[in-house]
Amino acid sequence: MPDAPFDVTETSTEVERPHAFSIGTAVPGARLFSALDGSLPAEAGWERREYRGVARCLLTTEAPGSRVRLRATGSAFSLIRPPEARAHGHQWRPATGTLACRVDGGRPRELPCEGGDEVLLVAGLPSGAHEIELEAGGAAPARWALEGIRAWPERPTAVGGRIEGGPLLADVRAEVAGPVSFSASLRDGHTGRFAFLVPAAGRYRLDFSAPGWDPASSAFDAPAGGSVELPAVTMREHSPAQAPARALAPDEPLVLVACAHCNIWGTEPAEWLARRVGWINAQRPHAMLLANEVNPGYVAGALRGLACPWVITDGNHRHPAFGQWPGEAHGQAQVGPARIVTAGLEVAGDSWRGVFGRFAPGDSLRVVCAYEPFAPPELLEEAGVRLYFYGHDLSRPPYWTRGRTVFLRKVDSQTFYRIEIGPPHDAAAPIKVRRLVFSRAE
Repeated sequence: MPDAPFDVTETSTEVERPHAFSIGTAVPGARLFSALDGSLPAEAGWERREYRGVARCLLTTEAPGSRVRLRATGSAFSLIRPPEARAHGHQWRPATGTLACRVDGGRPRELPCEGGDEVLLVAGLPSGAHEIELEAGGAAPARWALEGIRAWPERPTAVGGRIEGGPLLADVRAEVAGPVSFSASLRDGHTGRFAFLVPAAGRYRLDFSAPGWDPASSAFDAPAGGSVELPAVTMREHSPAQAPARALAPDEPLVLVACAHCNIWGTEPAEWLARRVGWINAQRPHAMLLANEVNPGYVAGALRGLACPWVITDGNHRHPAFGQWPGEAHGQAQVGPARIVTAGLEVAGDSWRGVFGRFAPGDSLRVVCAYEPFAPPELLEEAGVRLYFYGHDLSRPPYWTRGRTVFLRKVDSQTFYRIEIGPPHDAAAPIKVRRLVFSRAE
């Protein structure tokens, strides 16, 4: 790291390897060929794109005619389609094209690319090796995407349904228990629909969970090689909770924990954040800062065990319904003489006056948690901000100063900072920073 205008300590990396808490588990009796492990062969024109912060991956292309060819053994094959990107906070364009599927060189069947589900491509084939070809159909401009193909020894049973949970609910963790058991990420965040396949007939139970929502369950009888549509399930979103700040003594530092751009867009990233809460509480922070986040509903669920108040800002990957979240209490925090205010994606120009106007005359230590570092310098100096933490824009080093203000930005989506400010608690307070990385990499 470059030289910093304050004391910085870097710690050893703590790693969850390899994706130890990934939702997706193997479906007994079926074989998955996926973009994640490279077992799905693609011709030139396809690009591998990883979901942010989870063990999932797409193949994408914008070139009509691009093909994926798989030769595998089975009597049935299914296609795993990605969810609608924008509802999950992903910045790339939606997959608007259709895929033409051919089996053993036969007539093509066309399917839309998106759906956030698993659909049966073909069944009833003679047992043995078959060639599955997927071609980006239609004309540009369009975008095509897929996650994987699954081979089945027999025709599986198709299970579909809908989960209602409000505009911020994206995906859910589904624990499938019955004649076979496995875990899966289900639900398209745009439509609320889900669809998956089970390889054996019998009685099943589904347990749905998502941080920030009450759990739900469903049960069904799967007919052999048939299909079943489940009644709609509703998951109730929790009301945002805010723990009180512990007192700040005059002779102790203000302790903050900060992270940014952690890509908390759905269940698995939120579960990863929830596993950090024990470490965060062990730091005894007075408050936590989260900048440039995606989905506040999942963040709130992950942080329900947090023992301090927290503030959050949106950013360039925000969920379309971020502004509908009723979390006004998480826009600022007061800890004795210190006040923390936030500035999100849409703050610019004169609207910065409203941000700094939230500081009261008695706030001797002033902190900003922001999307980007573009506050007007004259207003920043006038406000007497000591620490400015932000989660986007890499044009400057991670640590820099302007006037009396120290700027600290995120380094990556896995970095957490432990920050000590003061004493004294004023615009010249000394600052110490410790950096810890909780890696999600393989």
